[in-house]
Amino acid sequence: MSLQSLIIPAYTNGLKDLAGEISKAADWTGENGMTMAALLEVRLAPDMFPLETQIQFTCHQARETVARLSEKPVPDLPQVTGPEALQALIETTISELEQVPDTAFEGAAERQIRLELPNGMVFEMTGFEYVRDWAQAQFYFHRMAAYAIMRHVGVPLGKADYVAHMSKYMTSPG
Repeated sequence: MSLQSLIIPAYTNGLKDLAGEISKAADWTGENGMTMAALLEVRLAPDMFPLETQIQFTCHQARETVARLSEKPVPDLPQVTGPEALQALIETTISELEQVPDTAFEGAAERQIRLELPNGMVFEMTGFEYVRDWAQAQFYFHRMAAYAIMRHVGVPLGKADYVAHMSKYMTSPG
């Protein structure tokens, strides 16, 4: 299994599911006396980022992973606000993922990745270790935080929304 076959479909699925959850949240806010602007500012805990930032980070993690594995500059964290701009960011990110050439990650599994965090921490690992131990965890952390915030305020989301992409595999019992 290649890093490409693991990352691109998984991140694309997660982003499409997130877009569906945001659409569901927009409908819910209109029916429940909350504005989308207010929802985008909700946090799970005081020291966590709000929903809007969690969505931005989810997209950024996908884009950063592709950049690091294909030896391209890491893009800046997208600074977009509002539900329409966030949906556009998700669509742009999905489009970017779908355009990654099959050869983009050649040799990446063994190549050294140096990850320097803003707080001064530095990690060095192979591309495989980066995907397994960092990139996947970061993407799904922010993806789940976004889901959890919407669920926390009452948006009627469930596991079927979080893994809506699984419907393509559904068959009849028996």
